[in-house]
Amino acid sequence: MFWQLPRLESALNDLLADQGVAVQGIEGRWNGINPGLYADRIEFPAGQASGLDFELDLLESLGRNRVVARRLTVADGHVAFDKTPTGWQLRGASGATGFDLPALLTHSDEVWLRGRVGLYGPSLAGTIHVESMLINQDANHRFHIGVQTGAGCPDCALTIDGDIAAEGPGAVRIAGESVVIARDLVDLAGLGPVFAGADGKRVSVDVGADWRREAAGTEHLRLRLAANLEGLPGAPAEVGLEAEAWRDGVAGYRGRIGSLSLESA
Repeated sequence: MFWQLPRLESALNDLLADQGVAVQGIEGRWNGINPGLYADRIEFPAGQASGLDFELDLLESLGRNRVVARRLTVADGHVAFDKTPTGWQLRGASGATGFDLPALLTHSDEVWLRGRVGLYGPSLAGTIHVESMLINQDANHRFHIGVQTGAGCPDCALTIDGDIAAEGPGAVRIAGESVVIARDLVDLAGLGPVFAGADGKRVSVDVGADWRREAAGTEHLRLRLAANLEGLPGAPAEVGLEAEAWRDGVAGYRGRIGSLSLESA
């Protein structure tokens, strides 16, 4: 049947119409026992995905009773979340879907995603650009996630890189310079009251964080943060923080603040 998907595209769209889903340029294939499909474009209530390439890991999916991909790629996509009185909700979602997204991301062999996440409030809208790569093999997880808050500022990006063994050593590094959070995103994050009465709201952040876990189970975290708050009533302010935390074995975290500063221009 997978070979016939291009010929069945019209019938498939009729079947999915009630769910607000439309598919363009769909193709099917088999790789051994694993079925796969490609679609030029898929539209759904929360957004769209272009260049979708998906191959199911059949044995892994059956063993975990979850959808697990051998490979998942989205060349470009957009997903919308709406702010509701009870919190953030995927647009068009009426409740629990039963789909286990964390399992898909943490157990699939390869996941490559690129696109935009739209955050929408009653009178506000913000967009975050995301590009990510996740590789999961033999309980080892490697990932790179790039987050950008403005399309016109390619250097204003936050990156998260990690290499973690499920029951062993691991390392995660977070780095960003001049990561700009503009007015609407500040309000959507609930930080609007900090800027009460101000005409402009903008946060620029330099951040660096390193987390490491040794084979013996000891963990160490270092954090460096410098934030520039523009649009505050009166004058802009700069906040600086350096801190570290550590844990030996099963004991809880201990930590210290190396420096903390607050300056008003």
